[in-house]
Amino acid sequence: TNPIVLGNARFTIIAPELVRLEYAIDKKFVDEPTLFAVNRDIKSDNFTVTTTKKGWTHITTSRMRVEYFNDGFPFGPTNFRIFYKKGSEEKRFMIYQKNNTKTNLGGAVQTLDGKNGPIVVDNGLLSLDGWFIIHDDYKPVLKNGWIENRAKESVMDRYFFAYDKDFKAALKALTYISGKVPLPRKYALGTWYCRWWDYSEDEYRQIVKEYKEHDFPLDIIVFDMGWHTQKDAIEGTGHAGNKGWTGYSWNKKLFPNPSKLIREFKNEHIYVALNDHPHDGIRSHETSYKSFMNSLGKSPKDPTPLFDAGDPIYMKSFFKYALEPNENMGVDFWWLDWQQDSLYPFVRGVYGLTHLEW
Repeated sequence: TNPIVLGNARFTIIAPELVRLEYAIDKKFVDEPTLFAVNRDIKSDNFTVTTTKKGWTHITTSRMRVEYFNDGFPFGPTNFRIFYKKGSEEKRFMIYQKNNTKTNLGGAVQTLDGKNGPIVVDNGLLSLDGWFIIHDDYKPVLKNGWIENRAKESVMDRYFFAYDKDFKAALKALTYISGKVPLPRKYALGTWYCRWWDYSEDEYRQIVKEYKEHDFPLDIIVFDMGWHTQKDAIEGTGHAGNKGWTGYSWNKKLFPNPSKLIREFKNEHIYVALNDHPHDGIRSHETSYKSFMNSLGKSPKDPTPLFDAGDPIYMKSFFKYALEPNENMGVDFWWLDWQQDSLYPFVRGVYGLTHLEW
């Protein structure tokens, strides 16, 4: 059968290049999607299972052979190993091995702030070593349309890729679990304008005018944090000595009629995005604060609730009073700009939400 259950361990053959490795103390394995693995339906039947005289179970695909001795303990150096093909050779992988940065072909990078010249990027799926492992241990699961912390009994949940030089097969296997990647909207591949500067409405109009005068296309304008009030904030963690990074009330001195400005840009086929630093949530100086607090069953005189992505009630109200009014005005999307990573590397309410260990 697939998956293969051996005591507290479960092995799912997703593709010849990809095996999911789980260990759960209570044998309650995770069948729900996670933020990384959204698809649980695709499985391969191209494998064999054998047992040696010494009690080892071998699960073999055309790309690898997983060997496990069911001794009642999680995967470790004495009860688990994988032999994978690399050219004409057979290499061995041990569960404690980490992805090799030196041979990795590179992935994303968290920020380009302060960078000038070549930089070191995070690891990506593709490596000259011919293998890669993704840790989904302890990451939140999705239940009933919302995120929920995983039970501590789920000790290991990892995805081992063995693809040699067949990088296309590796990428295809990734889509089996993380979902197919849709093509981006055509306008997203066009020209963006964004600058951290407190522009006024008329200054934005002048920018659009000059793009036209120079016969240069403009597809997207991103309003940086100057679109909302900043100096009105009197509470919150803030960032760099300024409590005004998070905000959802328009700065009417710079934008006396933001809906009119956005309509003008839409008529010019220009898409509009707003910068958003959500860390401090909706606070007492915001124009929507009273309605927001009432929606939570609280009084505006109560302490300001902290931003909590793990609370569906809080987030439903947050979307309603912080985001939807601007989207109804014509804002197309948000630039989610998280500013407190050094202080709060995880989103409150769900541990591990911001970090996928590759």
